[in-house]
Amino acid sequence: MSNTKDYATHLLKIKEHAEELQTLLTQEFGYKLLTILSSYHGLFDRFCPYKIGDRVQLTKEPEILSSSGWYYSKHFLIKGAIATVESQDFRDGKFRFGLIFDEESWMSSDGKIAKAYPAPHHVFGFSEDYLEHQINE
Repeated sequence: MSNTKDYATHLLKIKEHAEELQTLLTQEFGYKLLTILSSYHGLFDRFCPYKIGDRVQLTKEPEILSSSGWYYSKHFLIKGAIATVESQDFRDGKFRFGLIFDEESWMSSDGKIAKAYPAPHHVFGFSEDYLEHQINE
């Protein structure tokens, strides 16, 4: 059980860290933050292969295990499946994209396929090495 003395000790530790943080924040923090954010946005503006709204297709099928949450979507996550880029990210040295697939559906446990149309559509994440611009528009 805590008491007032424990609270005071804890608050003194917080005060020490707050003072350290204040020192760090005053060392051109705004300039450094804007520089990093500008660089990050520039990475996407200049080098990202797909923009939000682009139409893409899968170049290969992902390996989907039966334990995966994608397992009942496996039948449409195939080479050539068409999608729209919904979001962009950069992780582990690769651009990654949130995709909404045109032909989203799901397979029930008895093997029947049901359309997900109309919404809601799910967003599936794929790295750049699974994608190319849509060929057949």
